[in-house]
Amino acid sequence: MSELCINKSGSVYPVYDMFKNYAHVGDIMNREAFVRRSGDSGLISIDFLGPTGSYINASINTNKYPCGPKFESRCTSYPYGTAVIKGVTYKTFYMRQTKNAYTANASFWTTIPAGSLVATNEATVGDTHSDWKLINYVRQSNGNWIDVPGGYVFVDTGISVGSGYNSIAFYGSW
Repeated sequence: MSELCINKSGSVYPVYDMFKNYAHVGDIMNREAFVRRSGDSGLISIDFLGPTGSYINASINTNKYPCGPKFESRCTSYPYGTAVIKGVTYKTFYMRQTKNAYTANASFWTTIPAGSLVATNEATVGDTHSDWKLINYVRQSNGNWIDVPGGYVFVDTGISVGSGYNSIAFYGSW
């Protein structure tokens, strides 16, 4: 399961891709979002916004290049706020830009306007679209929370074009 993470280590993490002879392929800045695709035994696969503006994948040998504490902080550790919906407390996130939302089979569902809040307790992103974040509810302009089809949909986070704390569309408090 892939998850939206935030580098909360307090420092820049240089990304050296082990499958490219440890070439330096970019940096993940403090408070920058990235996706942790998988990982075990000292190897993690990530998707992140590279230095040329392309959304790229890299495989990091964390034994050779240790990440340090809080590098892989889940986005749900830093929500915008919380909301009680149907008796359950959810973490909320603020949509800074208008973005599309998609059903589990990647069909367009709706457009979520800038300024909206979305709610979830999961850091999960899409399998085929790691730049899409799972959400369970959307708050309408009248303040009511609406159910999404099938219990969850995926909203475009904007991470493929802006991943910094001041540029990502899907934002919490990091």
